[in-house]
Amino acid sequence: MSLPLHMSLVEAEERRLVDPDGRPIVESLELLSARDIGVAPLAFGDTDFSHRRVFERPYEGAWRESVYRSAPVRLYRLRGALVLSSSGVVLLRTVDQATGHTGLCLLDETIQYIELAEHGIHLGHDSNSISVSVEKFSRLAGRAVHLLAPGGSYNYYHWNIDVMSRFSVVPEAHRDDVFLVPPLPCQFQWEFLNGVARNRAMRLQAIHAREAVEVDELILIPNIGEFGHFPRPEQLRVFAAAGLGVPSAAPGRRLYIARRNAEHRRLLNEQEVITLLEAAGYEILECETLPLAEQAQRFAEASHIVAPHGAGLTNVVYCDSRAALCELQMDLNVNWLFRRLGNLKGIRYGCVVGENNGPWEPLQPHNKAWHLPVDRLAAVLKREGFL
Repeated sequence: MSLPLHMSLVEAEERRLVDPDGRPIVESLELLSARDIGVAPLAFGDTDFSHRRVFERPYEGAWRESVYRSAPVRLYRLRGALVLSSSGVVLLRTVDQATGHTGLCLLDETIQYIELAEHGIHLGHDSNSISVSVEKFSRLAGRAVHLLAPGGSYNYYHWNIDVMSRFSVVPEAHRDDVFLVPPLPCQFQWEFLNGVARNRAMRLQAIHAREAVEVDELILIPNIGEFGHFPRPEQLRVFAAAGLGVPSAAPGRRLYIARRNAEHRRLLNEQEVITLLEAAGYEILECETLPLAEQAQRFAEASHIVAPHGAGLTNVVYCDSRAALCELQMDLNVNWLFRRLGNLKGIRYGCVVGENNGPWEPLQPHNKAWHLPVDRLAAVLKREGFL
């Protein structure tokens, strides 16, 4: 029986695939076992959605959960793997032991949220083969660590949680390996890498779009925290180790994290929210304009944070446990990423949910505009000590 065109890492290891020299192509080591993560109940604001229509992520009914299950974290050692594009798609070169036929096989964990054709990958289901079209191909001798993510490496949230949090569990034995990264055009990427490196040199190799690199030995820690939906406390180690978010004072700052420059999920009456909070002495932050160290420090010194759902809230990883967060959410995209992330820090979390401005299309929420009842927000904030 011929090998499938794609499979999971678990399946690939179970099949005991070998290279032409008879060596295992896939081997793994468990770094962290599965565990249950307790979640504090919604503390204030909108706390009951049993009779309100909302579209939740990661799944319906998560608003009432008290615990979620976080999957084990495994390190995979892959021989002769092909790493394709800045999104980090990984293909294995396989040998069918019955026929001796060689081919390529995609790893499922690296093609989530990926349109294969956009990365020059074409599946021939009739011929049961994969063809790859690239503009540059090279080989990397020795060992490299995979630090890429599907399409998310330039988003502040995905860069930190999907990619950089892997440093929390990368064994010391691999800290001197080559790290495969996307091109790094963003200042925050370099700032964080410098924090992680401290005084230790790091070897980086960027992989561009339509580029493929064949690696003698690839170290892959896939989907730690499952793209942030099921975060683990161990993921936060790297943020402390990077030496960022060192407060110069006890928590006392009150912050509003603005999204007025964002292209997606525009809060149509955001200026009303800003006017309300400015009058109460809140700092209005546009995180994209601040150096990473300054963002981290302000969050570390924050006692109260109000913010629409957005990447800037990734900085809750630097918060003191005495902080409180009121997240402003849209009914068409109630996303509990930052509730769960803040929960790992022990912060008090509540939310106020506004309404989508248009038809109810839950499969495409990211480009939707929305509005928030400011009077209701003000009442919640006054009652909870934010104002």
